[in-house]
Amino acid sequence: MIGYKIGCIGPAIIAQFGMSGPIRGRLFASERGASGDCVAAVGYVNLAIEGEMAVRIGDGGRITAAHPVIELHDFVFPAGQRTLPALIARNGFNTGVIVPNPTHVKPLQDWSAAAAMTILVNGTAIDSGPLWGFAGAAEEALAWLTSSLAEEGLGPGPGDLILTGTRLRLHPVRPGDNVEIAIDGAVCVTCSITS
Repeated sequence: MIGYKIGCIGPAIIAQFGMSGPIRGRLFASERGASGDCVAAVGYVNLAIEGEMAVRIGDGGRITAAHPVIELHDFVFPAGQRTLPALIARNGFNTGVIVPNPTHVKPLQDWSAAAAMTILVNGTAIDSGPLWGFAGAAEEALAWLTSSLAEEGLGPGPGDLILTGTRLRLHPVRPGDNVEIAIDGAVCVTCSITS
């Protein structure tokens, strides 16, 4: 395991599933890719992506760096049932994450002036919004996750990658698509979808 994801923070999805708040899932080394990678759609039933900010954790649970990612999802409910247990059982649909090259991994404060994250597919902007899903940005996301994990005697540790949640929508993609995540117009992380 390489870290955690926070999901379902938007009010619409919280209402849809009757939740009191976000969910969390786990991230695995075997599902981590690098910017520029090809993602084979054949390995998914319904491949979809999200743009999201992530943080990296250092000693003492402190945030040492932040960067955008492409989160990969296999967006399908077992037996077509849109239930909270199915959402949890499927790890919040997370099936991987594409991380940027080191030039886009920066101290958290370097992102403080950034205004917008944009998802582009084949060069066309399809979604745009704030960098952070929580109103309190990365710090609030990490505080929520730390509290949630503490209920089970767990906590984020040094080296963990944390996907902090997003208010951008989930977007299906298909073979031939090129996905880019840009911050204030500068592309930071990409992947290509193959068959």
